[in-house]
Amino acid sequence: MLTGDELKEAVRFWALAFLGLGLLTGITNYLQPSMFGISGERLTFRLRKMVFFFIFFFFFPQKKSRFI
Repeated sequence: MLTGDELKEAVRFWALAFLGLGLLTGITNYLQPSMFGISGERLTFRLRKMVFFFIFFFFFPQKKSRFI
């Protein structure tokens, strides 16, 4: 069984541990949508680049030599 000072130390430790976990959760909840947004933008950019390359390469044959 814990005595007065030991109990205060244990309570302080667990209170700070839960406070740290709360701060970490808050930071990750902020960063997660931001990172998903950035990765979505990059994926969309790559897909658009591939699609427009396909369109220009096959539907404008006079410019094929420039792509090779």
